Amino acid sequence: MSLRVKSLATGSSGNVLLVQAGETSLLVDCGLPTRFVEEYLQRCRVNPAALSAILLTHEHTDHIQSAGVMARRYGVPVIANRRTLDEGGAALGEVPSLELATGSSRTIGEIEVASFPIPHDAVEPVGYLLSHQNWRVCIILDAGKPSYEMRQPLRMADLVVIEANHERERLITGPYTRLLKARILSEVGHLSNVEAAQLLAETANGQHKWAWLAHLSDVNNTPRIAMRTVRHFLRHEGVTGIELAISRRDQPSVSWDSDTAVWQERLL
Repeated sequence: MSLRVKSLATGSSGNVLLVQAGETSLLVDCGLPTRFVEEYLQRCRVNPAALSAILLTHEHTDHIQSAGVMARRYGVPVIANRRTLDEGGAALGEVPSLELATGSSRTIGEIEVASFPIPHDAVEPVGYLLSHQNWRVCIILDAGKPSYEMRQPLRMADLVVIEANHERERLITGPYTRLLKARILSEVGHLSNVEAAQLLAETANGQHKWAWLAHLSDVNNTPRIAMRTVRHFLRHEGVTGIELAISRRDQPSVSWDSDTAVWQERLL
């Protein structure tokens, strides 16, 4: 029985990842308008009412926009730490929910879910390590800087979904305000291409693995720049065995299946 992951969108316009094993289907974040989430799930032949849970990384709108509507409409529980559930309460409304304390784990159907803290300007943001049998997926969508807590989940993962938000020089010379640039570059902002590459290099364990570069800025990055920068860095560090792809910001894109461990759709 395989572990399967599909990127429905990762970016400032909305984030949704679909993770499946057997009869278990989880969404990691639900930050697109409801009609897009429903449409994309239909494309994946997933009945929203069959979802096992919606996991939230943090309370920003691009991660929780339709979580409340989906939870109420289809009776799907929302899972997050207590502070995220409380902070997102106004946007979520009254929903079935389960608390998962940061740093703890629980089994949902056939998938074990473990959370870990990451630095970002939210009340208690987390990443997730999702496991099924001997396969693991690590998801880090918004993070201001590489941190100690990220490294072990990244080492353990077969598939890594990691933010590569911006190319630093492109951001600095770009059109954003000084205040917004400072936020993105801060320790609770967003990972650059180079920082994502550093994390991948530092946590490479000599085994073959896959990495999706995610949450790319539409203004301060491009898929081609992100791929070129990360590939060059890994090559310079002598890191091999990591297959890279881009998780598109505004549409379903890459997918992965542990049974075949190949890209269902190659980009670039």
